[in-house]
Amino acid sequence: MQEDYLAIKALMMARSYLYELFHKALGGKPTQRLMAAISSNECADSVDEYLRPGNGLEEFAAFAASVNASDPDFLECVIDEYDQLFVGLGAPKLALWESSYISDDGTLFGESVLAVRTWYRSDGVRARRQGNVPEDHLSLMMAFLAQSARIAYNALDAKRFPDVASRLEQDGRFLASHINNWTGELLERLGEEEGLFYSRVVHGAVAFARADGVFAEQARQWAKQVSDAPLWGADDDGFTRMEIAISQLRELRLPFLEENELSCVD
Repeated sequence: MQEDYLAIKALMMARSYLYELFHKALGGKPTQRLMAAISSNECADSVDEYLRPGNGLEEFAAFAASVNASDPDFLECVIDEYDQLFVGLGAPKLALWESSYISDDGTLFGESVLAVRTWYRSDGVRARRQGNVPEDHLSLMMAFLAQSARIAYNALDAKRFPDVASRLEQDGRFLASHINNWTGELLERLGEEEGLFYSRVVHGAVAFARADGVFAEQARQWAKQVSDAPLWGADDDGFTRMEIAISQLRELRLPFLEENELSCVD
């Protein structure tokens, strides 16, 4: 039982890191610090926790390991790609809003925006620029799940297993309703695009969200079964490095990220 607990805890920490990472990577203009986070040992360890045969994360792991965070030419090329995909007048070349895929005509600010806004408010947060940007952007929803992952991890760390089960059930429903329901079409639109950075990151984010939907249900079932376990041994103390890395990643500020950030409800 203790071994299961530590394995679940490692996965819970990994999901907290990865949701935060994809929120940053898909939400703001890239910087050297973002490249360093993607190529870090902590990213590699987090992805490794989720690796399963055929779940698509092996490709992202290889890409992340290939990123040279200290190469200014690589960063310049990634910034150029960012500008081509997301900057300029009119619709961006790469749309990352749920409503672009589920509405009949691709209209933004539709029902999905109102739905995710309700989800956010139920957790005491709102889009920092609510009303000015569609709140169903993939980066914003990753930010929401990053916050939820932290809540779930803290509940697990405190051995509040019913709270863990409840939180994971919520995360699973959000994933099914607002991410895993449309990102398959997003990948179809990307097609065989071999972009330097963003196609790899999008594929990684989608693969992770799908894998986490499976994990959230499995971990929820586990948490329900151990809710009444009276005794637990000492925790493994090897999580400190990851906790520091997650804290540093949360503090990372990127240009234009404020369009895809959450803030507390007034």
